[in-house]
Amino acid sequence: MTKYNISGDGWCKDNGGTAMDYISTREAAKKLGVTVRRVQQCCSGGLIEGAVRFGDRWMVPADAVIAEKRQAGGHVTAPEKPARIPMPLISGIFEPGHALEYIASLDDDEMKLTAQAEYEYFRGNAAESLRISAQLTESSDMTVRMSGLLLHAFSAIAVREIRTARRDFYLCGELPETLLQTSAERAMRTFIIAVGKVLLHMPIDDIDSLRETINELPQGMVLFCCYLQAHIYYLQEEYELSMGVAGTAFHMACARGYQVDAIYLGLMIAMDTMRLKRPARGEYYFRKVWGKAKADGFLQPFAEHHGLLQGLVESCLKKEEPEEYQRIVEIVYRFSDGWRSIHNPNAGDSVTSDLTAMEFSVAMLAAKGWKNKEIAERMHLSVNTVKEIMKLIYQKLDVSNRKELDRFMLK
Repeated sequence: MTKYNISGDGWCKDNGGTAMDYISTREAAKKLGVTVRRVQQCCSGGLIEGAVRFGDRWMVPADAVIAEKRQAGGHVTAPEKPARIPMPLISGIFEPGHALEYIASLDDDEMKLTAQAEYEYFRGNAAESLRISAQLTESSDMTVRMSGLLLHAFSAIAVREIRTARRDFYLCGELPETLLQTSAERAMRTFIIAVGKVLLHMPIDDIDSLRETINELPQGMVLFCCYLQAHIYYLQEEYELSMGVAGTAFHMACARGYQVDAIYLGLMIAMDTMRLKRPARGEYYFRKVWGKAKADGFLQPFAEHHGLLQGLVESCLKKEEPEEYQRIVEIVYRFSDGWRSIHNPNAGDSVTSDLTAMEFSVAMLAAKGWKNKEIAERMHLSVNTVKEIMKLIYQKLDVSNRKELDRFMLK
């Protein structure tokens, strides 16, 4: 009987006194010079002799090689080129501060280019992301093309090229079925449509389609889908439910090393806790993901969620991380201007153009029922300072009370 034992050095197979050492797919990928996804695909395809599956993970012989594939009749061909991974940085596993090393390890040129575009976007370098992703939007590989269109669309929003962003979203949604030859590609299109609608706070009527196809996506994107579902619950004011979905996925993302997913999910939890008036818990999760994000300079997620974080950016970063805080504020102004234009082109400029980042955060809290004393404690301000800020907000927006203020603010 074959037995598998685990020790501090990894798994060991004991078969009648003959031992075989096993390593993880991450260790095997590093040893073989390929991606983790490639190792997993080779295990599933029978191209790594002796690979064994335990639950949801593969264990690989320490001396493994990727075998050639034999066709009928014994002819030998090179191993099939694996399918491209959509959004490889979101789908990737790496330690905080090692995103560039992960990108460099990708052995597919178009995947590497996609990951570079993601990297620049998450760092708040929208113009550079726009330039890189433009090279992907006409790719013959539909996974690469859709990843490029999604990145190009959000980068265009951040630099206020609204017509370009609308075109990109349209092109994704209208890709003909004849071009989407696999269920994974169709799932990717459904994912992109959902991302656009959820993050732009637009009505979404195809979330059931995403649930039905989610298993066709890489695990990192499945976790990002959990963020999308949590965000939908948040917009429906189901904050406890949102926090439950995001919390479970957050701990999975942290445990497995999906850094981008962990950042977005952690910010989602912080948003929920702030709406539930649990600021200490919100600050805990904010600081937890800030440590991950800062290591790679991923500031864009904090700018995207700035208003919904209800003052956490100011209270946690303004004094402690002044340079990063100022950079986030700059990204906030650019992205929120584009966001407003594509989400509601008829809206006035008052909220995001006239209010400072601090005034906007105070306004968000006030509109959601926080009293001046509570805002002062949360933002580390005096009550008198909060009162003065509220007067300025009322003057700039031409409102006279919190009820009127609420109609201007993000829901």
